[in-house]
Amino acid sequence: MTSDEKFLLVSYPKFVRMVLKLCLKVFVDRNHEKFDYIISVQRGGAVMSKIVSDLLDIPIGTLTVRSYWGMNRIKTTRVTQPLSCEIAGKKVIVLDEISDTGKTLTYVKKYLKKFRPVEVVFATLFVKPWTDFIPDFYVEKTPKWIIFPYELQEMLGLVNKMGKTKYDKYLAANGASTRIIKEIVSLASNK
Repeated sequence: MTSDEKFLLVSYPKFVRMVLKLCLKVFVDRNHEKFDYIISVQRGGAVMSKIVSDLLDIPIGTLTVRSYWGMNRIKTTRVTQPLSCEIAGKKVIVLDEISDTGKTLTYVKKYLKKFRPVEVVFATLFVKPWTDFIPDFYVEKTPKWIIFPYELQEMLGLVNKMGKTKYDKYLAANGASTRIIKEIVSLASNK
């Protein structure tokens, strides 16, 4: 794979379309049944949880679990901020952007069990072909390293890997002006 084939840069429009598609899958499959809470796995599930919460009128609870530091996997998956809501006897849907190795979501499933929810459903935008955890709902499978539009540090890190011209085209296709592109590339060069 060449450098640009290894990465999947998700634009905001594509991201929103995928979140809407995920909502529709869940809503239709669950026969319009409502969940009591969204459990947003932070930080990955933050943006998509807000969209789903707004669309389906479900309150958000958060749980911060760390499995990565930047683009590097850490040895031990752990909770860095505990669950923010009471879910005993509740139906919850856990949202995260991706099931990569599956370690994070497996950990979350085990962690949430001790809070005695009635039901826990998992949904992600992406799954990797090698994941050990297949969520109940997902939109797309890919082997690529996914970079979401709100992951600015990772985006900046790709300037060197993709080459300036490809990165500029990506930014321009997603609404960035020439001035903003120059400023972002300048920022990346100064790191």
